[in-house]
Amino acid sequence: MGFLPPLDDPSKRVLQLIRERGVVSGWQVLSETGVTGQQLFDAANVLLKFSLIAAKGNIYRPDEIGKAYFSLVPSNSNLADQALRS
Repeated sequence: MGFLPPLDDPSKRVLQLIRERGVVSGWQVLSETGVTGQQLFDAANVLLKFSLIAAKGNIYRPDEIGKAYFSLVPSNSNLADQALRS
């Protein structure tokens, strides 16, 4: 897996919601965390890079990210917990 850097606040809020819910839409993340589309885009890219989450849908454009769905990668739930504690 490699080194996991500390997550910024928006990334932690996004990961926490996904951790709690299991599967969420981008619209839910935007609404319930208060992050912007750009912040969700940035957070999703970091969380995907470290295989903490999986995504389905158009995650490549900040203006379309609300239509995506996100879920926790079950095999990395311990790493997700570690990232949330850091």
